[in-house]
Amino acid sequence: METQEIMMIFVADEDYGIGYQGKMAWRFRAETEFFKNTTWGYDVVMGTETWKSLTKKYQPLPGRPNHIVSRNGLQEEVPVGVQIHRSPEDVLAALEGKDFFVMGGGQIYSAFAQHATCIIMSKIHRKYETDCKFDKTILENFTEDMSHERTLCEKTEDTPLITVHYFYRNTKEVPL
Repeated sequence: METQEIMMIFVADEDYGIGYQGKMAWRFRAETEFFKNTTWGYDVVMGTETWKSLTKKYQPLPGRPNHIVSRNGLQEEVPVGVQIHRSPEDVLAALEGKDFFVMGGGQIYSAFAQHATCIIMSKIHRKYETDCKFDKTILENFTEDMSHERTLCEKTEDTPLITVHYFYRNTKEVPL
């Protein structure tokens, strides 16, 4: 039996900031394309705030089954096909045996950290004003694979350097 891959994917600034006032604090075409190409065809899991941060045009994200974790359910209607789950455990049960991506926000990353097998981080080499951060202590249970690191976007006058980093779970047992 193949191992299920639960992959967390995010973009962060130098201080691991991932959002500001319910939205991303930046927008870079190269990073958006990388996210789209990497997650295309996979189920994607997000929290309520991440769902709300998507423009209506991208609700749901096309080419990917969308799952929202919401303890209290969503007050607004969601498009047909979007699945609402009350907890990370509900998601794990619904997607048992399927590979999927966790795409935020901060609380959702923390909730799935013990189950994740891989983390893909796009690192923006600049600081932004953020009010939501990725808990970098999560990375303590992962080892960075430097052989896959690559530059996503070169630094220019208008754009910071953006690099992609891959982390894989250390070989110790994953607590369930």
